[in-house]
Formats: sequence, C-alpha cells, structure tokens
Amino acid sequence: MKTIIFDIETTALPEAVLRDQYTVPADEEISVGNATKPETIERKLAEGRERHWRNYVEKAALNAATAQVRMAGFLTVTHAGTATEQGRLSAADEHEFDIFAWDEAPERRSAMGVISGCFDSERMVVASAIKTVQQAIAADINIITYNGEDFDLPFLLRRAMFLGVPFNRTQLRHGRWWNCAFIDLRTEIQLGQREYKTGGLSGLAKMLGCTRKKTDGVDGAKFGETFEKDPALAVQYLRDDLLLTEEVALRMGVAP
Repeated sequence: MKTIIFDIETTALPEAVLRDQYTVPADEEISVGNATKPETIERKLAEGRERHWRNYVEKAALNAATAQVRMAGFLTVTHAGTATEQGRLSAADEHEFDIFAWDEAPERRSAMGVISGCFDSERMVVASAIKTVQQAIAADINIITYNGEDFDLPFLLRRAMFLGVPFNRTQLRHGRWWNCAFIDLRTEIQLGQREYKTGGLSGLAKMLGCTRKKTDGVDGAKFGETFEKDPALAVQYLRDDLLLTEEVALRMGVAP
C-alpha cells in the first residue's frame, strides 16, 4: 500500500506583471499624521505609497492572482509493515520523490539537478501536479499535506483555471469538501478548532519532538529569492519539506 506526501512552492509573478495589476492607494488612504507643510505631506505620502507597494510584493507569493506554482513535490511512501499495519506510516517505509519545476532559462533548469520534470512553463508543472493527484485518488492512495486544504490545493486549482489546465472537479471536491483521499495535518491537529495555532509545519514538528529540520539557510517566506540564487537549494528545500511532513504524520499516528 502507498501514501503520498504533497507540497507546492510558489513565487511572485514578475515585477512588471505585478506593477500592471497593482492599484496605487489614494492619498486619503495614506496617513500623514499631523503634518501641515505641503513638502512634509508629500514626503509622507510618498513613503506611504512605497510601504503599500512593498507590502503588496511581500504578500504576492501567497495569492494565486499574483503568484505562480514554481515547484510541486510528491513523496510516495510504500508501506513496509505487515498486513495489519499497512497504511500506517513507518520509519521503515520506502520513499520515492517526484519533483516538478520550471524556469524559462535553460541554464537555470539544468542547475536544478535531476528531478522528475523540469519544464519551461508553469502550465506544465500545474498539469503534471494535477495529473499525479488525480491518478493517486483513482488508485485509492491517500495524499497527506500540511495546510493543503487551505493553501496548496486551492492555489494549484486556481492557477489551473487561470492557465487553462483542465481537471476533474467532481473527483477532487465533493461540494464544499475536498475528496476524502486528502489528509491535512493542520486540520487533523486542530480537531475542529480552527483557531488552534501550531506555528506552521515547523512549529508542529517541534511540538511533536520531530528530529528532522527545515533546510538550513532558507527562509520559506523568501523562497523566490532562494530559487533565483540557487535553484538546486530550492529543490532541496522542497524535498526536506516533504520529509518533514512525513515525520510529522508519523508522529501524529496518521493511518489512512
């Protein structure tokens, strides 16, 4: 029996595209404090516009309208237990990675190292990820994520719609709910209490006493910068995220 761990990494759209989508705030939306001098008011307005733009850019990678799927990763775990243990994650399980990524520059694609699919367009990554997910569901394979129900899956499908990538809606969703093949560890730990906070995947891993850590030297909030500087390190970051998600699931006793 198999289980799949799933994660995506996103990066903001090119600055030129963001600039085109961006709405400059009206002057009355920017606080100038008690300033009365025209030159002081104009300076504070300029500073406010700059803060507004920086905030927009910083959050861009989390919105499917202003970001793109840069990588999609799958860790297929083949269970090594006995017949009565099949389906429960075990430290003895066999692992196989499938990483899909893209970049327009050939030299950057080659710098990513050996991965399952290295493409020149986001559309190919999104199509490959959706195909993998749909095949897993058809084969009755559970798909484990962290915050996948609120982020990874909606983001992936919205980008699919923006890019014209077809997918089977009725297979992936049942009305308001995701297919029961998806297991979101964040939802599992919340136990119906949506306000319960874990501090993200790393915070939950720490609570559970996990030994595996996230990739040294990589700030997840600045994944785009890491990808630009070192594509191979970005790939390693995704692989480490998948392995950490698996360990969290193992510690939580997740049994599909």
